[in-house]
Amino acid sequence: MKITEREIPLEELISVFKGRIPTIRSNQARRESDGVIIVLSGGAKYDFLEHSFQVKEGDVFYLAKDAGYGITLTEQPYRFICVNFSFRWPEGETLESEAFSMGGKMMENSFLKLLDLWQQGDFSDKLLCKAGFYEIYAGLIRNAAQRELAQEQRERLRAAAAYIRENYADPELSVELLAQQYGISPVHFRRTFVRLYHTSPVKYIAAVRLSKARELLLYTQLPVHEICIRCGYGSVHYFDRVFKKEFGMQPLQLRRNAGR
Repeated sequence: MKITEREIPLEELISVFKGRIPTIRSNQARRESDGVIIVLSGGAKYDFLEHSFQVKEGDVFYLAKDAGYGITLTEQPYRFICVNFSFRWPEGETLESEAFSMGGKMMENSFLKLLDLWQQGDFSDKLLCKAGFYEIYAGLIRNAAQRELAQEQRERLRAAAAYIRENYADPELSVELLAQQYGISPVHFRRTFVRLYHTSPVKYIAAVRLSKARELLLYTQLPVHEICIRCGYGSVHYFDRVFKKEFGMQPLQLRRNAGR
C-alpha cells in the first residue's frame, strides 16, 4: 500500500534533523521507524529487495518502517532533512517506500520550517510540528494525485490519437468533438496534445488524412474525388490545395510521377 492512497494517521513524531552521507556507499539493514526525507543536494540510489529508486536535489521520498535497503551515492555532497515518525498503520497492511519528484522550493520550505520548530523544543511547538508534518504529507498526496491525473490524461490523448487514425474519413472529426468525447476542455486538449505529440491535433488529423490519401493515390486506381471523400475532405479543390502544400505537387501529378 502507498502512503498516498489514503490518509494514514500520525502516531508519533520521533525526530527531525539535517544530515549528510559523506561516503560513496552506505548500507542500512532495516529502518526502525517511518521516515520522510527531502534531498537538499546531491543524489543517491536506494535499493530494496524488490525495487529501487533514484533521488536528486528537490526530491522527497518515504522510507517504510522495517524496510531494508542499501544506498549508493550518485552525486556528492548528499545532504538531506529527515523526519522520523510512526504511522498508525492499517491492520494487515504493508506500506511501500517510494519517491516523489516535487520540484520548486515550496516543499523544501515546509521541511525547513518543521526543522526549525522541532529544534525550538517546547510543547506548543511540538503541536505545530505535527501540523508541519501534515503539511508535508498533504503535499505528497497532492503530488501523487497530479501524477495519476497526468497519466490518465496521457491515456485519454493516446486513445484520441488512435480514434483519429481509425476515423480520419469522418468529415465531422474535430478538436471539439474529440475533447468532448474524452472529457477534456478543447483548450486543455490542444495544449496537452501538443506536449505529448509535438504537433497540434488539427495538424495530426491532417497528417493522417494526407498520408492515407497518398497511399490510395499510389496503390489504387480510385479517382481523386473518391479519395478526397474517403479521407474526410468535402471539397476536391481544398484537398488539392492542402495536398500540394504537404507534398509539393497535386494528387494527380503524384500519381503520374509514380507511373499510375
